[in-house]
Amino acid sequence: MVLLLFLLALLPRSLLLHLEPPFWFDEDWTEETGLMPLPAMVLRLWSEDFHPLLGYLLLGLWARLMHAFSLEAEVFYRLLPALLGAYSTVVLFRALRTFLPPWRAFLVALVYALVPQGVLQDVEFRQYALAKLAVALALEASLTGRPWAWAGYGALAFHLHYLAGLVALAFLPGLKKPWGRHLLLYALPLLLWAPVLFHQASKLHSIARWVGTPDERLPETLAFLLFSEDPALRVLGVLFWGLALGGLMQSPLRPSLTVLALGVGVLYTLGFSPLTPRYAYLLLPLLGYGLAWAFRTRVYALPLLMLLLGWLWCWPWVEVSAWATFWLFLAP
Repeated sequence: MVLLLFLLALLPRSLLLHLEPPFWFDEDWTEETGLMPLPAMVLRLWSEDFHPLLGYLLLGLWARLMHAFSLEAEVFYRLLPALLGAYSTVVLFRALRTFLPPWRAFLVALVYALVPQGVLQDVEFRQYALAKLAVALALEASLTGRPWAWAGYGALAFHLHYLAGLVALAFLPGLKKPWGRHLLLYALPLLLWAPVLFHQASKLHSIARWVGTPDERLPETLAFLLFSEDPALRVLGVLFWGLALGGLMQSPLRPSLTVLALGVGVLYTLGFSPLTPRYAYLLLPLLGYGLAWAFRTRVYALPLLMLLLGWLWCWPWVEVSAWATFWLFLAP
C-alpha cells in the first residue's frame, strides 16, 4: 500500500517534470545562491533575501552533485524536490495510520498527494518540498509520541522555511507534557538565527515593489486557498478546506489553530507575507490531518471520494500543468 501510494503521488509530478519548462527567476536564484561559498551565501541572505539558510545549502549540495555527473538539465535539479514531495505523502499516510484504518488513511493521503498547488510546488527547484516533508515528519512524530523527534523535525522545518517552523510548532498539543526540554531543542536554533530573521524583516520594504506587500497579495492568497480561478476547482477547494478545518476543530490539535494564527500574525507584523500562494502550501500536512479526522465518521466518505475524483477529472483544465497533453481523451 505504501509503495502504491508513493507511485501514485510520483505520477503527476513525473509528468510535470516531463514538460521541462525552463527555470524561472526564483529557481535560478536558488541555484546561484546554493552554489556560493558559505560566507557569501550567508551575506546574500542577510542583505538580499528573506528565507532561512538550510534550504539553499541542501539544494546547493544537490546542484553540485548534478554538476559532478554533468547532469545540468533543469529536470535533474527538480528531481530531488519531486521525490521528496511524493515521499511526504507516505509520511502523512504513516501518521494517519495512528488513528485511521489503512484504506481510509490511503484515500486521505492520496487526496493530499493530488492537491493541485502541492503538485506544482513539488516540481520547483525551491525549498518548499523539503520544508513540507519536514512538517509531515514533525506531524508523524507528534502523533506517534516521539517528542525529541518532533523537536528535531520542527527545528529543521523552521530552518527550511519560517512558516514551516510555525506549522510544526502547531503540532505541540499532540505531545504529552512536560514540553520544556523539547521546546528548548526546537527554539535554540531559532534563537541563533533570530538576528538574521529580524534584519531580513527590516529589508522587506525594499523588495515590496517586486513581490508586493502582504495586503496587496491577499487576493492572490485567497485565490490559492480555493486552488484556482476555475469554478470547478474552486468548488473542490471549498470542499477540501471545509472538511479539513471542520476536522481540525474536532481533533486534539484544535489549539494548533490558535498557535498558528498567532505565529502568522507575528510574521505579518514583521512585514513578511506568510500566506502567499507558495507559502500556504506548507499548511497541507496540517490540512491533511484535519481531513483525516473528519473522515473518521463514515458520513464523510462520499464527499471525500467526490473530492478525489473531482481533482482527477479537473486536472486537464489546470492551465499551468498542461495535463491535456497527457489525458488527450479528456482534453476540451
